[in-house]
Amino acid sequence: MCVVAIVDADSLPVLATRQGPGDELFLSWIRSRHGVIAFPSSGQYRTEIQNNRAVMMLIQRYEQGGQLRKISAGQLETADDQIRQKCHRSNDPHILSLALASEARVLCSNDDDLRSDFKDRNVLPPMGRLSRLLYPFNGNRRQRRDFLNRQRCADRR
Repeated sequence: MCVVAIVDADSLPVLATRQGPGDELFLSWIRSRHGVIAFPSSGQYRTEIQNNRAVMMLIQRYEQGGQLRKISAGQLETADDQIRQKCHRSNDPHILSLALASEARVLCSNDDDLRSDFKDRNVLPPMGRLSRLLYPFNGNRRQRRDFLNRQRCADRR
């Protein structure tokens, strides 16, 4: 199974900017099918993203190309119920629900509280032996490249 990633609304420049594409390393990782983006069919996260035309166009291309894991309203609702019962620090329970429903391993976010919750095993249960990881988008090019090279689909190496 490929690595599932979530890009928080505060980090959308990783996907696209008004001037053009975002983080070329991250986008190449998705294009080469080593990672897929988790995206809900409804909910607060979708509403936050919907106003960004460039990102929505990219999401549509990813959906057509099979590089998107679309999470249904039912899956999201089930995850919401579980997340509501947890003690979390961030004000983004909708992102935590998306992470739970999609089994996301990678989070790209500037929100320190959300980053802490994403890694907290009391908030998001472990995924077997795999740990949840934070994309180093503030890191230099080499750090980002090395991170992405370690997160690859087993069948695409």
